[in-house]
Amino acid sequence: MAPEVVARRVYGKPCDVWGAGVMLHVLLSGRLPFHGSGKRLQDAIARGRVALDTPEWKHVSSTAKDLVLKMLAPNPISRPTITEILDHPWIRDRDKLQRIHLGDTVEELKRYNARRKLKAAVQTVAGGVAMDPLCCADTDSTSESLNEWADEEAGLEAIQKILDSLDDIIALQDANCDPDVLAGMLRDVKLHELLQLFDRISSSVINPSRAPPGDAISRCRDAIDAISSTGGHKYGREKSELIGLLGSPHI
Repeated sequence: MAPEVVARRVYGKPCDVWGAGVMLHVLLSGRLPFHGSGKRLQDAIARGRVALDTPEWKHVSSTAKDLVLKMLAPNPISRPTITEILDHPWIRDRDKLQRIHLGDTVEELKRYNARRKLKAAVQTVAGGVAMDPLCCADTDSTSESLNEWADEEAGLEAIQKILDSLDDIIALQDANCDPDVLAGMLRDVKLHELLQLFDRISSSVINPSRAPPGDAISRCRDAIDAISSTGGHKYGREKSELIGLLGSPHI
């Protein structure tokens, strides 16, 4: 989301240049140029402060840094065109540049991919929640479906808060975090509550459970058959969810 998109202004090709600049920044450093979540992230993008003094940038050439800064300029008029980018010294003279293995960047990219996979796993859990149709024959069923949809939306909102908190944790771990973003996170009471919850979860001790009985599989199958044989539309979503749980290999 380029600065002009954040400001809800008209945007065009310079917006694509900004997006390519973000990708170039990630490839050279293994980090995103802007951190935080929600409004804090949008404000950081609008300010356009890009720090290139972290250890990952130590072995990156000055011409590469120059191109990144130009492509991520807050003002779209100041960004180079595609033709100017292709004629930039870092691109034009790439055969003359020293070939240095960016070990720090590779490690940061591994951590970046690990965080991306974690967020994808959380989103997969959220995507596993099925939305029931609201069109039902009787008023009771319609009321029940409306309540279920409200529960769905509340659950998805909770998932989004978790995803946002993961982005904020990354920003908190970054020594070069934008001071304004950091100040906003330090004042965010809801973020503090989530961090305390994560801390309690990580420090809790999981006691080993006893082994399942030998007839557990047959009993689960009997339960699935009994649930499936019950008629009526009432509690249809709960029935499907329970059948799915009982048929899960984890059970």
